[in-house]
Amino acid sequence: YSALRTLEPSSAIDTNNTAIGYNASYYLTTGYENTTLGGNAGKDMTTGYRNALVGYRAGLNILTGNSNVVLGANALYAADGAETGNVAVGYAALYSLNSDSTTSNTAVGYAAGYDLTTGQQNTFIGSNSGVNCTDSIQNVAIGSGALATNTESNVNTAVGVNALYALNENADNANVAIGYLSGRYITTGADNSTLGAHSGVNITTGDQNTAIGRYALGSNSSAAISGAGNNTMGYKAGCKIEGTAHTNTLIGSEAGAEITTGNQNVGLGRKACGGSAAAALTNATGNVCVGYYSGQLLQGAAHENVLIGTAAGYTQS
Repeated sequence: YSALRTLEPSSAIDTNNTAIGYNASYYLTTGYENTTLGGNAGKDMTTGYRNALVGYRAGLNILTGNSNVVLGANALYAADGAETGNVAVGYAALYSLNSDSTTSNTAVGYAAGYDLTTGQQNTFIGSNSGVNCTDSIQNVAIGSGALATNTESNVNTAVGVNALYALNENADNANVAIGYLSGRYITTGADNSTLGAHSGVNITTGDQNTAIGRYALGSNSSAAISGAGNNTMGYKAGCKIEGTAHTNTLIGSEAGAEITTGNQNVGLGRKACGGSAAAALTNATGNVCVGYYSGQLLQGAAHENVLIGTAAGYTQS
């Protein structure tokens, strides 16, 4: 009923519109090649073209925008101008998008990109992914809750359930987090790269940290890392690092696993520079441990030891 009610083609080009549903494309006058399906879908569109709007109130307020693809009730609901080239799939996906300059956003999933208003070139896939982003640009969030609380941080990549969930800063943070809960508690940190389930969970405000492997820099969410330049690779590598600890390089399963606040330590090999659960390496600085179990018994504020070889320094304390 009342679909295409006001269409008044002014030329041969104002054709090939399809509208099915109550008030679908109601105000369309000279637009062309639009497809609207659903009650009030594309109702306010006047001269828009090549839009596909499917679902109750899908793209309801678009006026002159073009090349938008919308599938889901209330998806791209608030857009009321020339918004172009956006893809919104899922209930209320890109619900708040509302600026003529907003282009090339893709949101797939329940409420994906819900609060985005003026952002551009973002990709959100998964329920509530990027749900609170407002004017951020060039973010990629894939997974339920990925980048969920971010509002204005830019150029981030989050892949995995709740990856980079807490990030929230008006800056080009350029974090990359891949894996379940990867980078979950980063708030204002920048240039961090985390790969693996729970990787980088300890990082909050720290910058330029790298964590590759499950629980690397990440077995204790209450041990906030504000330090920079830690590089870890391997299961639980540097998993207890906290505070301002910085520039540690730990490669190997559980390498440096008991270091907490130490700096500038190098551990290469399984459990290298690992310490023990009963005697953590607190404030340990400048140790170099190369080889399986090398420096395993270092503890406390041990510093500037060089241990090379399997189980080197095993009796050191």
